[in-house]
Amino acid sequence: MSPRVMHKFVLTFAIVYMSAVHISQQVKNVNIYLMDHIGPMMVMTEKVTSLAFSLHDGLTKDDNELSPLQKKMATKKMPTILEYCSYIFYFQALVVGPVCFYNNYIDFIEGRHIVPYVIKSKDGKDIVVHKEPPVWKAVLGKLLFSVAMVTIMITLIPRYPLMGNVYNPEVFNGSLLYKLFYLWLSVEIGKSKYFYAWIFADAMNNASGLGFNGYDDKGNPKWDLVTNVDVKGFETATSLKVLIDCWNKQTNIWLRYVCYDRVPFQRMMFTFILSSIWHGFYPGYFWTFIQGAYFTAAGRKVRQNIRPYFQGSRKMQVFYDILTWCGTHMSLAYFILPFTLLQNGLIFDFFWSMYFSLTIVVTVLLLCLPVKKRPTKKVSEDMNVIEDAKASGNGHLVVNGNGNGTWDAKKRQ
Repeated sequence: MSPRVMHKFVLTFAIVYMSAVHISQQVKNVNIYLMDHIGPMMVMTEKVTSLAFSLHDGLTKDDNELSPLQKKMATKKMPTILEYCSYIFYFQALVVGPVCFYNNYIDFIEGRHIVPYVIKSKDGKDIVVHKEPPVWKAVLGKLLFSVAMVTIMITLIPRYPLMGNVYNPEVFNGSLLYKLFYLWLSVEIGKSKYFYAWIFADAMNNASGLGFNGYDDKGNPKWDLVTNVDVKGFETATSLKVLIDCWNKQTNIWLRYVCYDRVPFQRMMFTFILSSIWHGFYPGYFWTFIQGAYFTAAGRKVRQNIRPYFQGSRKMQVFYDILTWCGTHMSLAYFILPFTLLQNGLIFDFFWSMYFSLTIVVTVLLLCLPVKKRPTKKVSEDMNVIEDAKASGNGHLVVNGNGNGTWDAKKRQ
C-alpha cells in the first residue's frame, strides 16, 4: 500500500477494530469494567498507528514540511517483519505500556540510544566513551514510589472510595462544600492506582535498559524516555493544560501526533473524542473527555484575561497560583469522576447532587470572558528557533533529530 494513504487506512482499521472489541466487552460484561485483553490491545493500537504515520512522514514528505515532533518520529525505512513483530510485542510494555515509539525502540535495540561522552585519559587525550549509565538508582526510586502507592491503595482507597460520591448517603446528602471536599479527596487518593501501574511499568522498562534519554544540564542521566506520568508536574500544575500534559504522557504524544497536529479545525475537540473512542464506549468516557475540552477552554480564557491582573508582585503571583491550583484540581476531580462511574444513571445522580455547580461556573466564564488573539505562527516559529539555539549552544548537550547527541564531560566537572 502506498505510504501516502497507508496511515489513514491503518488508523481507521485499528480504531474500528479496537471499537469492536470495546463494544463486545461492554455487551458481554454489562456494568463491569475489564482490562484483561483490552489493555494490551490499546497499547498495540498506539504502536501500529504511530508507526504508520511515521512511515508516511518519512517516506512522503521533506523535513521542511514536518513539525519538530513529526521530524523526530519520521521513519525513512520500512521495518522488516522481525523488527515489526519485535516492536509490537516486546514484553516490557505489552500489558500496560507505556508505549515506546518506533524510532526510540529501534535506537534502543541497535544501541544508538547510548549518548557518548568525552573523558580525559592520563596522558591528556580525549576518549569518547559509549557506555550506558547505571540504572539502579532510577529503578530503585521508582520501585519505592510504587510501594508507597500500593500502601495508599490498600489503606486509604477502601476508606474514601470514588463510588462513595454517589453511594455514600453521608456524602450524597451532605452540603455542597462537603461533597466537593470528599470528591477532591477521593480522586486524589484514587490516582494512586494509576501512579503505581505506570511508575512500576516504567521501572521494568528501565531495568531492561529501555528509557535512557540522555543527560540533563548537570550531566545527570535521565531515565524518562517512556515515563508515562510526571507526578511532580501533575500534582503542582496550576492549569488543566499542564496537568493533562503530565498525565498519560506517551498517549498524549500519540494523540498529538496522529490527530491534534493534523486536524485543520476544532483540534482539541477531535483529539478528546479520539481519546474517548480509544478508551471505550462507556458514556462516562465521553462525559470526561468532552468536559475536559470544555473546562480546558475555560481555563485558557481565565489565564488570558485574569492572570495579567495578578502579575504586579510576587505575593499576587503566589496568590494567583494557589487559586488556580485549587481550581485546576477541583475541576479535574469534577469531570474525571464519570470515567469511574461509567453509566449515565450514576453520572446524572452525581451531577444533580453537585447542582451542576462547576459546569455552570465554567459556562459563565466561557460566555463572559472575551477571546484573546493567540500569538501568530511567525512568533511561534521564532520561539522554536530560539529554543533550538539554546539547546545547541554554550557547550551544553547537543541533540540531533533522533534525540541523541554528545555530552562534553568537562562540563560536568
